[in-house]
Amino acid sequence: MNWNLIVRAGENDNHRLPNIEKEARFYVDFYRSNSRWKMRDGGLLNEFNNNGRLTPASHDFLLLAMAVTSADRCIERKYADDSWQREITIHLPVSAPNIWENTRDTLENALAFLSGDKWHFQFRKSLIDIPSQQNLLELNDICLFSGGADSLVGAIDLLSDGKNITFVGQYGGGVTHSFQKDLGAKLKKEYPDQADFYFHYIEPPQIEGCYFETSTRARSFLFLSLSAAYGATSQNRVKLYVPENGLVSLNVAPTESRTGSLSTKTTHPYFIRLFKELLDNLDIPVDIVTPYKFKTKGEMFIECKNKVLLEKLAKDSMSCSHPEQSRWKRVNPKTHCGGCLPCLIRRAAFNSANIHDSDYVVDVLSTPPEANKKSGSDYRAIMMGLMRFKNDTPSMDLFKVKSTGPVPSKDITAFMEVYRRGMNELSQFLTGTTRQ
Repeated sequence: MNWNLIVRAGENDNHRLPNIEKEARFYVDFYRSNSRWKMRDGGLLNEFNNNGRLTPASHDFLLLAMAVTSADRCIERKYADDSWQREITIHLPVSAPNIWENTRDTLENALAFLSGDKWHFQFRKSLIDIPSQQNLLELNDICLFSGGADSLVGAIDLLSDGKNITFVGQYGGGVTHSFQKDLGAKLKKEYPDQADFYFHYIEPPQIEGCYFETSTRARSFLFLSLSAAYGATSQNRVKLYVPENGLVSLNVAPTESRTGSLSTKTTHPYFIRLFKELLDNLDIPVDIVTPYKFKTKGEMFIECKNKVLLEKLAKDSMSCSHPEQSRWKRVNPKTHCGGCLPCLIRRAAFNSANIHDSDYVVDVLSTPPEANKKSGSDYRAIMMGLMRFKNDTPSMDLFKVKSTGPVPSKDITAFMEVYRRGMNELSQFLTGTTRQ
C-alpha cells in the first residue's frame, strides 16, 4: 500500500490529489493557523523567516525534512505489506521544482538506504514567497549536539581546540531535552565565549487515532537538515561536525535476523555521502565532517582533549534507546535502561576508559536479561554476535563491513579495523576476553 503525505504551505494552499481514492493519505501543514494537520515546530520556521536568512532551497529542505519525519513517525510499519517496508509518496511545494527534480534520485536513494522504505516525491510550485537572503551572519562552524556521550566528546574536543562552535539539537517528547540543556549549560560555563546552543522542539501533527511508529529510522535526516539550515544562514562556507563513533556508524548487524529491521544507518558513510550530495545540488554551503569515523566510543573517551571535564560530565549524558523505560521500573526517569545496544556500547566504552558511569535499570553483568523476554533481545544478539566474531577470520570482517552498505575502497581497511576494535571493546566488557 502506498501512503501519500501532502504538504501544504500557506493559508491558500489547498492542494488535493485526484484519482487516488484507494490510497491512504494525510496532510502536514505549515503557515496555516487553524489546522489540525499543523506541524509542531516550536516556532522554528517563524524564527528563521523573521531574520530573512534562509535561501528558498534551504527553506524547502527544512520543510522536506519535517515532512519526512512526519511520515516516518505517523505511518506505522505494521501497515506495510511485509510489516516493515513502507511505500511513501511525499507531495511537496517548493520554490524551484526543476532544481528538486534534478536531485530526486539522490534524495530517494538516501532515504531508502536510511530507513529501508520506498520513497517517492512529487514536487509542485509553492504558493509562498521566500525572499532573498539578507543580513547574513559570519557564522561559526556547527556541531550536532544530541545530549549523548559522543556529542559530548565532540563538543569538548572542538572547544578545547579553541574553536567557536554553534551547537544544534532537536528533541520531541521525553527526557532528551533535559540532558541537552543540562550539558549545554555546563559546557557554556566552561567555555563561555566559544559555545552557542540551539535546541528545537519538532514533532509531527498530533493526529487523532494516530500512534507513532517507534523505529524512527529516518531520525538523522531531520537532525542533519536542521543543522544544515543554520549553515545556510552564513556568509561563509561552514563545517558541520557529526560526532559519532565508527562502530555505531557502520552498525554491523550482530546476527542475520537484525540485518534489516534492527540495523540503523543514521550516520553510515554512504548515507553521509548522499546527504552531502543533496546539499551540493541545492547549493547549501555546508561541508560535513565525521571526525570519529575510525574511532571506537572507548577511544573517543580515552583520547578526549579535556579528560578531566569528560570524567566530570560523561555520566550526565544520555545514550539510551529507551530513556522512558525507567519510569515503568519506578526509578529516576533519567536512568539508562542498560539492555539496549547503545547502552551496551556505552558501558563498554566507560569500562575501557575507566570513567565513572551513570546508573542503569539493568546490570547485564550481574543480572543478564532472561533469554525468553523481549527486553533482552539486544543483549542476546550482541552475545551471539560476539561469539561469532571471535571465530571469524579477517576475510569475514571484510564481508561484514561491506554488508552494511557501500564504503569507499580507500577507507575499507580503516573501517574493518574500527569494527574489530569496537567488537573487542564490547567483548572485553561483556565476556572478559577479546579476539586476538
